[in-house]
Amino acid sequence: MGDKEYNEIVKQLKETLHSDFVHFYDIFSEKQNYKQKIDISHPFSILNLPSQGKFYKNKQSYVLVRYLTAVEEQVLSDEFLVESGQGIKMVIENLLMTDIPVGELVLGDFQSILIFLRSTAYGDSIEVSPVCPYCKKKAESFV
Repeated sequence: MGDKEYNEIVKQLKETLHSDFVHFYDIFSEKQNYKQKIDISHPFSILNLPSQGKFYKNKQSYVLVRYLTAVEEQVLSDEFLVESGQGIKMVIENLLMTDIPVGELVLGDFQSILIFLRSTAYGDSIEVSPVCPYCKKKAESFV
């Protein structure tokens, strides 16, 4: 084996090791970020997903969700954030304590998270007072 071949093999090994270490540090930093996201100083709960996690890489059938606070309610009441569609996405990203990206959530799972948040913040019942669009008569309130 000549010096040229030897140097080429050493160069390839260095590149391989470098890419392996970069990948390792990426994984390590992701795990660190995930660990930092679980903060037990704020109340949270487990929510079983309707999809049972079948469509996600990690096949996790549940998510950890923090409860709504005044900060998230402020974001949801901002007219411009809600109109742009960013408000709900920002709130869900902030409240999810699991490593499933919001953009990858199945619609049914996304809706179940929203229903869970609404239920824990305001209760399970919604009082409705429908108005007839034709005669403008208001019906009795019902839940």
